[in-house]
Amino acid sequence: MAKWGNLEGGRHKMTTEIKTIRPTHLEFDTEEEMNNFINYATNTKKTSGPGLDRLRHLMKTHKRAPEKK
Repeated sequence: MAKWGNLEGGRHKMTTEIKTIRPTHLEFDTEEEMNNFINYATNTKKTSGPGLDRLRHLMKTHKRAPEKK
């Protein structure tokens, strides 16, 4: 449940309780599957595509709207 937190810079900040992360148990049939998963999970290459590239560009160039008084 979201709650209203303290004021910071004249703004209300919403706070939400954080749920704990449950450990995940994975089983693989072969060592090759395990190595493929590890390579995928630790890869730093971003997923590419025209839509994702445009979204990244929009987020990078986004300017915040001025605050109303």
